[in-house]
Amino acid sequence: RLVEPVPETMWGQLKAMASASDDFADDGLRTWFLEGRLEMVRSGRAQIWGVLVEGSPVAACFSFTSGALSRLDQLLVHPDFRRRGLGSAAIAGIRDRLSTSEMIVMEPQTGNWRSQMYRRLGFGPVGVTVTVVER
Repeated sequence: RLVEPVPETMWGQLKAMASASDDFADDGLRTWFLEGRLEMVRSGRAQIWGVLVEGSPVAACFSFTSGALSRLDQLLVHPDFRRRGLGSAAIAGIRDRLSTSEMIVMEPQTGNWRSQMYRRLGFGPVGVTVTVVER
């Protein structure tokens, strides 16, 4: 079942789900990222969409909307619930509910489960971002 938005009372469960995920390089990055996104939701600049199983979020995605453009960001699927179509269901449900004419997904990696799923759902690459770190 898609929830709009995931209520703040479930944010602790989202944090636990993110902690179980292998999507972040380290716990500091995970905490920084998730807290920043939750603050955006609190301020009304973003929404959290989630898939609940037995009352707990097992998949979630953030969306940011400006005019006719929506951006989906950081799809999280609990590792125990992957390969069951929940990520696809979340993205499809979000697409149905957002009233924007354009939708983008920011996916920094290629070849992972997310990029393959986005391609199956009709998204295609439109550009590449390169980050250069000076040492």
